[in-house]
Amino acid sequence: MTDLIESTMKLTGILGLERKPVAVKFVRASDSLPVGFGAPPGRRYCQVLMEASRGKRVLLTPETIACPASAAALGFKPLPEKLETGEMLAAFGIFATKEAGRNTIHSMPRLPMGDYRAVAAGPLDEVPYEPDVVVLESKPEHLMWIALASIRR
Repeated sequence: MTDLIESTMKLTGILGLERKPVAVKFVRASDSLPVGFGAPPGRRYCQVLMEASRGKRVLLTPETIACPASAAALGFKPLPEKLETGEMLAAFGIFATKEAGRNTIHSMPRLPMGDYRAVAAGPLDEVPYEPDVVVLESKPEHLMWIALASIRR
């Protein structure tokens, strides 16, 4: 995991990151959960990412997730009917029509239902696993440079 520590130092130094890069691991149903991660109830995926960028190690499970759209995207739970139809998104004013909300919800990628038992998130330089995804929060210009670097191999 020395590579992760080194990568974190490089990313933080080059981009001047104010928050730690977050290492996200999708834990398969057949895998054991990483040790030292808390699973506080009532968390949204975005909240878990924010907590991890501030140094916490957090697990998100079907039992602890609070956001129904994220729960469906992660394959934890089926999408509630009012989200599926776009009705709730229109009622909250997120979309002008329920059709627009429905089209957006249906275009969201989703992991297969039941394939994963948890999502682990923690600071990139402190996790005991190889991440599936690394999440960075930074200024748009920094993220543009990361995107450009990713296409130059």
